Amino acid sequence: MKKITISVFLLSMILVVACKKSEIDANPNPQVTIPKTFNGCRILQETTTETGIPNLILTYLYSFNDDGYITQINTKTSNSTTNFMQSFPSVNLSYKDGILVSLETTGYKEQYEYTDEALTRISVPIDANLKYLNYEIKIDNDANKRIIKMTDKNNISDIKRDVNGNIIEVKLTNISTKEEVERLELSDYDGKKSLSSLFKGWRFYVKNDVDRYMVNPFFSAGLSGNPRQIKQYIGGKLETTYMLTYEYSKNDFPIKLNITNQNTQKTETLNYSLAGCD
Repeated sequence: MKKITISVFLLSMILVVACKKSEIDANPNPQVTIPKTFNGCRILQETTTETGIPNLILTYLYSFNDDGYITQINTKTSNSTTNFMQSFPSVNLSYKDGILVSLETTGYKEQYEYTDEALTRISVPIDANLKYLNYEIKIDNDANKRIIKMTDKNNISDIKRDVNGNIIEVKLTNISTKEEVERLELSDYDGKKSLSSLFKGWRFYVKNDVDRYMVNPFFSAGLSGNPRQIKQYIGGKLETTYMLTYEYSKNDFPIKLNITNQNTQKTETLNYSLAGCD
C-alpha cells in the first residue's frame, strides 16, 4: 500500500489503512453504519491534521456489528479550502470466536492465526500490487498472550514491557548482520484509559502497512495508559523525539492527541469521536 504520509510515529502507532493496502479503485461514497443494537462504548471516527499541511484532514469512519466488533473501516482525505476529497476502498474485518481473523479490501487480504487465542502468525495471501504477497510474520507471546517477538524473513523485533504491560521498547534487528535497524522507546505513561479497549478482538493495531507491524505492534489489549514520549532510533542513533499531549473525556479516554516532532516542531492533531462511553 502507498500510505498517506503524516509521520513515522503517527502512521506507525496510532493511525495507515487509508489506502491500507490498496490504491486500486476509489470509493467516492463510503457508507457508515451506526450499530442498531450495540450501544456500548465505541469509537465512531478519527480525524488527523498536521501542522504545515493546511486544511488537509484524514478521516477514519468505523462500522460495528451488533456485538460491538468493528466490521468495516472507511477512509477519506479532504481539504476544506479546495473542496478536494478522496475516498478509498472499504476495509472489511472478520472475526471468529470474538477474535479478529482477517482484514480484506480491494485486491488485498491479511490473515491472522492463533494458538489458544494468542496471535502466532500474520500472512498476506492476496495482494494485487504484489508488494506483500506471501509475506508472513511469526509471533511469540508471553504467558499473558501478549506479543514479545515478531520475526519475518529479514528481521527480528523484540518487545519489552513494564510491570503494567505497557510497551516501553521495540527493537528491530537484522537477522543476517545482527545489527540494530530501528528502535522505539516509549515512556511517561499517563495512567489513563487506552483506546485499545474499544477495538474488540484486536491483538494489535492493524491500521498500518504489514511490514511496519514489526516495528510498531503497539496496539495491545490491557495497556494501563498512553505514552507521553517516544524516542526513535535508526541504526542505533537517536533520530527524533516525539512529545505526546492528550485531552480526555470525563471518563478518562483520550479524545484529542497532539504529537510534536521535537526536530521539526511540526504537530499532528488527532481527534477521536466516542459514543456510549459515559
